Amino acid sequence: MTTATARLDLRLESRDKDRITKAAALRGMAVSAFVRDAVLREADTAIAADTVVTLSEDESRRFLATLDEPFRPNVRLKKAMDAAARLARQLANIADTGFAVQVAIHGCSGTALHACSARRIPQ
Repeated sequence: MTTATARLDLRLESRDKDRITKAAALRGMAVSAFVRDAVLREADTAIAADTVVTLSEDESRRFLATLDEPFRPNVRLKKAMDAAARLARQLANIADTGFAVQVAIHGCSGTALHACSARRIPQ
């Protein structure tokens, strides 16, 4: 059994504390254990709600059908892929000259690079 060392303090109305104490007693638990269990259960629920997506049967079928379709990039993604390919060719050309390359991307929003620079570093 591990020893709990972290503390969590909270303020609440006396009637709320009385309700919690009564509920803990009905469960045969210490108030601190009851509160800890209830809070951890709620924390797990909140985290799961943010990380788990539940689909209906129809949504599941549509999702799986979409995964089975061939990949078709949209216009913005095509432009970004073309820009990345151009940059890769430029860097390969610089590297072919016997220099190491240092690249800095100065900003990006969505799929558009705002500025990119590369410089040769003598080896």
